[in-house]
Amino acid sequence: RTAADTPISGASRKLKISWNAGAVCLAPLPVAIDYGFFQKQNLDIELVNYSGSTDQLLEAIATGKSDAGLGMALRWLKPLEQGFDVKIAAGTHGGCIRVLTPTNSRVDKLSDLKGKILAVGDLAGPDKNFFSIQLAKLGIDPNKDVDWRPYPGNLLNLAVEKGEVQAFLASDPLAYLWLKDSQYKEVASNLDGEYRDKSCCIVGIRGSLIREEPQVARAVTRALLDAAMFTSQNPEKAAKSFQPYAPKTATLADLEAMARYHTHH
Repeated sequence: RTAADTPISGASRKLKISWNAGAVCLAPLPVAIDYGFFQKQNLDIELVNYSGSTDQLLEAIATGKSDAGLGMALRWLKPLEQGFDVKIAAGTHGGCIRVLTPTNSRVDKLSDLKGKILAVGDLAGPDKNFFSIQLAKLGIDPNKDVDWRPYPGNLLNLAVEKGEVQAFLASDPLAYLWLKDSQYKEVASNLDGEYRDKSCCIVGIRGSLIREEPQVARAVTRALLDAAMFTSQNPEKAAKSFQPYAPKTATLADLEAMARYHTHH
């Protein structure tokens, strides 16, 4: 065993981890609790569901109200750049955001979005940021050549149905569930091309914990990465662990399919 594999000694260390419980790609968190990955590292973890803004979540970590959190890199980079005392410790998985259009739409690829109106749940969200980068790479100005419109996340598909927009950006589980409906098709995802083996979601740990107790920060990171690998190898078990947090419309088979699709390995 290496030092990195050795659990922290003494009484189990209590820590708080923030997450968005509705995000199916964070299934390794309940997996880590159900299958003892935190316990193995001698950690006693309390999960804090954060449905508010990402800036609030990062502030909670930076100020010690929470010790660590999971979220999308492209939603975190700007606040971190502005000085939040949170350090990125690991990438956890790839693939959970998609561009959807009606099946009969002539929008078949990202370049077809030029001149179109796009619905998003958050104008500062990781999906808008990710696909803005992809549009820019294609020579399409994401600020001038497309029109972004904000809608409540669970109503994005209605914006298309009403003809108010030509495409919408969404993350799983909603995007996956909408794709089960034959009236929608996927135009692009963040697993396309060079992104098929890159992480979109990351672990952030409060800077003071890393500086003062690096072995504890290492233990949290190790537990989460082990749980992610377990999720990849046991998607049916991961689906059951996540089911209490999932939308009622998502079946166990849906959750298992998403656990297989997201690159937890």
